[in-house]
Amino acid sequence: CDFLEYELDQAGKWTYDTSYIVSFIRNNIKEQLQRISEEGFDYLFECVGKSETAELVVDMAAPSGQVMFVGNPYSDMTFSKTVYWKILRNQLTIKGTWNSSYTKEETDDWHYVLNLLSSEKLKTEYMITHRYSLDKLVEGLELMRDKREDYIKVMMTNY
Repeated sequence: CDFLEYELDQAGKWTYDTSYIVSFIRNNIKEQLQRISEEGFDYLFECVGKSETAELVVDMAAPSGQVMFVGNPYSDMTFSKTVYWKILRNQLTIKGTWNSSYTKEETDDWHYVLNLLSSEKLKTEYMITHRYSLDKLVEGLELMRDKREDYIKVMMTNY
């Protein structure tokens, strides 16, 4: 799920299966998730880094579910008392992780993505929306900092 309309539109190009793309923008995300599973989910990943998505994943967790926090925090994160009680009463497991791991083992995150890429289950040509030569490095960095226009990934090249 995501907040930006542009990123949401682009996400449909990245994968062949778009049935699990849900959006805060287009619909009530909780209703969308409840259509997929009325009982809640055993595993949820929070990848946005905002309090409202953190509360949502806790709310959508099934009893004894596991929630993994991945998203870099957008600002200070808070839980309401209701969410905290849900963590306790449903005996949820809450974990955090850095964005990826590289262990040189076939089971690490990098190998997982490489396998997705080689199987062509993930379309990457749409992810890089801007390319800048190294002599335009400052321009590319300013685009990301100032958010002058929509982008997904900005690539710097040496040619």
